[in-house]
Order: sequence, then C-alpha cells, then structure tokens
Amino acid sequence: MDYSELQNQIDQQRHKLEELETQLEQQTSKPQKSWYRSGFYTSYYVMSGLILGALASWVSLIFNIIGAWIAYGDPLRLLRVYATFFGGEAVLTGQYAGVAILLALVLHSATGSVVGAPIHVIYSRYVVKGSLQSRILIGVGLGVVMWLINVYAILSWLQPMVTGGTWIIDEIPWWVAMFTHVSFTLTMLILQPYWSFDPGRVQDRARYKHAVATDV
Repeated sequence: MDYSELQNQIDQQRHKLEELETQLEQQTSKPQKSWYRSGFYTSYYVMSGLILGALASWVSLIFNIIGAWIAYGDPLRLLRVYATFFGGEAVLTGQYAGVAILLALVLHSATGSVVGAPIHVIYSRYVVKGSLQSRILIGVGLGVVMWLINVYAILSWLQPMVTGGTWIIDEIPWWVAMFTHVSFTLTMLILQPYWSFDPGRVQDRARYKHAVATDV
C-alpha cells in the first residue's frame, strides 16, 4: 500500500470520526427526559391518602375496641352499636349482628379512605414542612373537630332518619368517640412524611441520572 492510499484511508477514518463526534454532540445536547413531576403530584397524594386513610381507620378501630373493653367489658360492644346504622336496635340484641358488623367494618374502612385522602392532600400541599410536634397538635385539634361534626352535626339527624334511633350517640361514651377520631387523625399526620413523594430520592441516584441522560 503506497503513501497516497494510506493518506486516503486516514482521511476517510478522520471523516467518520468527525461524523461520530457530531452525532455524540447531538445526543448530549438533547433535553433529558424525566418521568417524575416537578410540581405537586396530586394523583400520587390522592392514592396514598386513600391507603393511609384505610390504615388509620384500623388504628382507630383498635382504640374503639379498647374503649369498649374498658367501658363495657365487651370488645365488640361498640362495633355492634355502630352496626345499628344498618340494622337498627335489633343488632344490639344479636339479630343479624354478624352481617351488620361486617358492613360496619367495610363502611369504617371506606370512610377512612374517603376522609383520609383530602386530609393527606391538603396537609401535604400546604403544611408539608411541619415538625412532629406540630403534626401532633394539628392531629389532636382536627380529630376533636371531626368528632364534633361527625357525631353531633351529622349522625344526630342522619341515623334517626335512616333507622329511627340515636343509638350511636346514646350508647357510645363521648370520650371513646373522641379518642377514636383523634387516633385516626394522629395516625394520618404522624405517618404523613413516610407517604410523601420525593423525586429527589430517585433523581439523585447516579444510576438513574445515567439512565435518563442516555435515554432516547
């Protein structure tokens, strides 16, 4: 191979190298793709609030059972009282108690999810930087407000309209009802940071950054 042929091959390889460098510059100049939200991730907080609300409802159910055991010596007494919302006074005497209690448990969990979602969204959106002490104080205050509204502003007229009696208000001690609501809101707010969306936890990983930078 003579000198001119060698020179031609060198020029060809240099040209290919310049093309590769140009393609590389074009690839690295593309904006990085991102799967996460840069703003408030509302749909995430709605979904996590539904789950957290159901969890908090079961925590409050434990307090309900403890309160029933202290007040009546019967852990399921207050569950039967709650079940009067479906079956009326007959549930307290044992008639249809099993089915009514099951419905009460389902309603309890569903209500916890429905109520928990807006609490989680609103708190995470506007009070996300609150300390543990502030979350506890807000949780206690919010629980007391919910107790007053649910029991005296809603159930006081809703149960008589549905079943013709006020067994929930009459049979459940006020302190049990209050602590049940407070335990729900405390669970929601104490666990709130662990159910928050933080894109930085993923964004800061070296492997994630490399994957985003090379994604086409």
